[in-house]
Amino acid sequence: MFELPGGSEPVYRQLVTSIQRAIREGLYQPGDQLPTVRKVASSLLVNPNTVARAYRALEQDGVIETVVGRGSFVRDYREGPRRLQALIAESLAQLVAAGWTPSELEAWCVELIRTLDSGKD
Repeated sequence: MFELPGGSEPVYRQLVTSIQRAIREGLYQPGDQLPTVRKVASSLLVNPNTVARAYRALEQDGVIETVVGRGSFVRDYREGPRRLQALIAESLAQLVAAGWTPSELEAWCVELIRTLDSGKD
């Protein structure tokens, strides 16, 4: 299931990080149902409200979708969550307004992606 790495970060944030890692590593695929709040709370020995808070944060970030009476499911990140797309578009518009050219932004984004990709090894 999920693990809490420990440290000074609040427990719900540790859980968010753990769930995101599990999804990134392919332990949970788009459409998969996450364990119930009670099950996670019981296995990690934390308050169910802490798990519910982590699930809410993941839902707000577009990582999961909760269906009342059915549970929480991993969203298909490849579809591009609308919130993330809006954030990126807003940021790019601000950079253009600050004087960046589209070609400069494109080069910067390509370099950033390469840097992120090289960190996977």
